[in-house]
Amino acid sequence: MQIALTPGALASLSQSRERINRVIFWAVSAALALCAGSAFHHVLTVSQPWLKAGQLLSLAAVIYLASPALERGAPRRKVDEPSVRFLIREYQERNRICLWIRNRLLWCVPGVLASWWGVLEVRGFQPLARTNEFFSGSSLFFLTFLCLAALWFALGAVADRALLDAEDVGRNLDA
Repeated sequence: MQIALTPGALASLSQSRERINRVIFWAVSAALALCAGSAFHHVLTVSQPWLKAGQLLSLAAVIYLASPALERGAPRRKVDEPSVRFLIREYQERNRICLWIRNRLLWCVPGVLASWWGVLEVRGFQPLARTNEFFSGSSLFFLTFLCLAALWFALGAVADRALLDAEDVGRNLDA
């Protein structure tokens, strides 16, 4: 169903989008700073080399995945740019970034696996020798993989929704 938006509604929608962009930018920046601080704390305090490697790999993956949001900053509408054009550009950019992150989400797996291996060695398990005890006590890591899978599907859904929103706003441009 096509809904025609008034120019006032489009303007308020673009202003709302600008506010959301600023919040997202600062939230990603703060979360990245907290993750970096936590990872460096664990690297300095943990003596197990696999756990250190897991923390460093996870930190590298998080920085790599957050870099597009930090690089572009909080986008703003240009003074002479119509609200419709800004919204279309914004939805297309959201689609591009979600797909970029989704396609590179597997970079988180080596850090999780290295941490998993380190935890198993600390607990006295031989990770490859005792297959019957391999999965015991590691439900947190399975939960991490389930969260990564859910995030992968959620990013795809957000990217699809952004394209649909761009098309809806584009219809208002044509009307």
